[in-house]
Amino acid sequence: MSRIRSAAKKSTIESDIAALKSQLEGDDKAEIEAKTQALTQSLMKIGEDIYKAQQEAAATGEEGSSAQASDDAPEQPAWRGSRVATRS
Repeated sequence: MSRIRSAAKKSTIESDIAALKSQLEGDDKAEIEAKTQALTQSLMKIGEDIYKAQQEAAATGEEGSSAQASDDAPEQPAWRGSRVATRS
């Protein structure tokens, strides 16, 4: 079902882009602003969907991902943080 919605939203964005491109060839500032606003709204809806998906993923069991991220972190070199002797 989400693929269907995604395809519909992609189609909407593509048509908003095409409409804006065609208006950019003209000189009607109000129409250009209207088409820009329509495209902005479509993109904001995609952003909302991404945000919701991230929130749902975090709530459904990715609690262990932060522990895994720290396990995947590269080890610090042995010399890091140690004092280096200098010759006088």
